[in-house]
Amino acid sequence: MDSYDTAAEDSPESVMRRRIEVLVNLVKEWLLAVLILVVLLGAVASYRRPSLHVSRTDMTGRVAIITQSCSGRGFLHAETLARWNATVTVTCESENEAKASAASIVEATGNPNVRGMLLDLRSIHSVKAFASRFREAHNSLHVLVNSADAPESVATSGPFLLTQDGIDSVLQVRSLLLARVVSCPLPAQQ
Repeated sequence: MDSYDTAAEDSPESVMRRRIEVLVNLVKEWLLAVLILVVLLGAVASYRRPSLHVSRTDMTGRVAIITQSCSGRGFLHAETLARWNATVTVTCESENEAKASAASIVEATGNPNVRGMLLDLRSIHSVKAFASRFREAHNSLHVLVNSADAPESVATSGPFLLTQDGIDSVLQVRSLLLARVVSCPLPAQQ
């Protein structure tokens, strides 16, 4: 650049013009940032979490069994089905725990059609007894949720661990005896 151009750029008018341009650009950026913030805050303020207690599904007249439903995901499945007015059978390896879980679900949902029953999927005898008691109480089964799982130590240990029936515990708990529960004919199916 020659000295003439430099002098022209440094004139008070050009300096003022550049300052005004910088100021205008800053104001534009600030307004854009404020606008984005307002839009985001509006979106956050209008977002409503869906309520777990509002039920749009009605399963009145439907019968469900949820295995190992005294805690964890099984309990949540049982509670959800009870909120949807299903007749729910809560099962656990302990009859006292099953009944306590059922009472807790009845209290939380207001659905009186929840009952707790003993079902130990590691025992063929327990499965047969459960199937017999279930058949006496119900004419149909619409939903079966298998929340049962072999204990973590059993599922990850190297050698196979056998149940009292002489079957691999993981295979028996996850598959075989559940098939037995399903295959037991209900009165309406006979």
